[in-house]
Amino acid sequence: MPGNRSIGDDWSPEAKLAVVIETASMSEAELGAYCRQRGLYPEQVQRWKEACLQVLVCKRGWGKRLRSSKETRVKPSRTWRAPYPLLLMK
Repeated sequence: MPGNRSIGDDWSPEAKLAVVIETASMSEAELGAYCRQRGLYPEQVQRWKEACLQVLVCKRGWGKRLRSSKETRVKPSRTWRAPYPLLLMK
């Protein structure tokens, strides 16, 4: 197995998110060049992307998996609930 695949895994969550955002629209060839310049592997970036999506799924209650890009949009709620209903009764 060539190289050390743990390089980049000790990066901060903010740095990993920045890489995911920067590489989101890149082709496979562009991603490969980007990773070579930074000493990363495309598989690492893919894992980081999956981790970011998983956090969104858990935090937003979108279910266990995102099936399409349509599901990534936040839908506004049709009902509004006061955060502190008792305060509104005064």
